[in-house]
Amino acid sequence: MRRFPRRRSLVSLPFLDDGGICTTDEQSRAQLYEAACRLFEEQHADVLELRHRSSNDLDLPVHGSKVILSLALAEHPDTMRRRFDAKLRNQIRKAMKSGLTAVWSGREGLVDFYEVFAANMRDLGSQCTAGSSLPPSSTSLRRVRS
Repeated sequence: MRRFPRRRSLVSLPFLDDGGICTTDEQSRAQLYEAACRLFEEQHADVLELRHRSSNDLDLPVHGSKVILSLALAEHPDTMRRRFDAKLRNQIRKAMKSGLTAVWSGREGLVDFYEVFAANMRDLGSQCTAGSSLPPSSTSLRRVRS
């Protein structure tokens, strides 16, 4: 629950621009939406904002205040690299020479991720909530209490 002056908001992944209900199964989507609505009522929130990348069958108005940039991946890394300008290619090479790696993980990686995430957000001037876990998250869908 995020607090704004005179309004209480429930926002899926409030520190990110994308998230929402992530399922392709209509029954699961409906159940997750109903659970979010119950939480909205139980918490007496004023706003429920679910951030989805695309529209879906939920009967909510579209809210487009967030912009998502995406890049289609090429079949081969060299093809991908050639798409970038020289400056970006040099930055990528420098990161590779420095030993930068990408790692996929589940919940076990959340503490390590949050440590880096919180430091970067602090450096950008946006303090995060304390603790080692992120709160529960481009088309944004909103339900606003009248």
